[in-house]
Amino acid sequence: MELIEEFRVAGLPNSLYVQYMTEVDVRITNATPEALRIPTRYELYKAALNALNAAYKRQVKNNLTESLEEKDKERDDDYRCFYAHAKADLYNHDPEIRESAKRIVNKIETYGNLAKSSRRAQSGDMTNLGKALSTEPLSADVEKIGQTTNLNNMIAANNAYIELDRERSASKKSIVLNATREAREALDEQYRIVVSAINAQVMMNAYVDEKTQEDEPSLPEVQAAQTTAEVLADFVRSMNVLIKEFKTEAEQLGSDKNPDDSTPTPETPDKEEEDDTTTETPENPDEGEGETPETPSEGEGETETPEEPDDRPVVQ
Repeated sequence: MELIEEFRVAGLPNSLYVQYMTEVDVRITNATPEALRIPTRYELYKAALNALNAAYKRQVKNNLTESLEEKDKERDDDYRCFYAHAKADLYNHDPEIRESAKRIVNKIETYGNLAKSSRRAQSGDMTNLGKALSTEPLSADVEKIGQTTNLNNMIAANNAYIELDRERSASKKSIVLNATREAREALDEQYRIVVSAINAQVMMNAYVDEKTQEDEPSLPEVQAAQTTAEVLADFVRSMNVLIKEFKTEAEQLGSDKNPDDSTPTPETPDKEEEDDTTTETPENPDEGEGETPETPSEGEGETETPEEPDDRPVVQ
């Protein structure tokens, strides 16, 4: 008599957890809840699974969302203002101002149109652009065309956006985690109920089989009992194969030690707004700058030979 193995689903990270619970749902649907004799319990399980999916997909709106959109618009406006003044000075009557404007415009255009970039890309690129324009030799060009104030406004607006984005991301992550934690706990309970109901039926059928072995095999009630037992046995085997697969994957991820490491990924809003903390993108050095690391000649240094991986099977 094979029963569904015990599996601590609460130890799975969110990504594996959703996959596992969805696979369980598929197996119940394939066998049909009626054949497994758990129609009511399955309805509760399905409702809990749907609630979890909804919690993952829910985009948490808070007071910082509107403020973040305003900050993004402000830095776009400051960027366009600085860029427009620099382009206008390409036609200045003073040749020195024209040359300074030309160098500034060329630098700006290496990043493309930042106002149309994704928010994360814009934050990193605008940070790098601001640094480049604030240091020699380009800082002298900015001063030459009289745009130091507009440049400082652009840099300040970008920094304000980045700081608010970090604050909002931390707030949003906390709210989403609380919502999904509650949904997971509810689904855990329904999963345990379904597994207990299936295992109870398997044990009951084993007991009934002993009592009906001497009955006529052609009797309808005997045939019905045998059909139910076969459906349950197939389902249990399928579940145990699934459990074994996910136990192995969970061990590889070390999920039992850090079950909350993985967090849900919210849907991506307009302009590819991400929830991760904005990071700067290192600026590529101009041609000719920087040194190419020397390649060691033959015989210099020794390369350690990596140890052969241990291919022994993991004992479950």
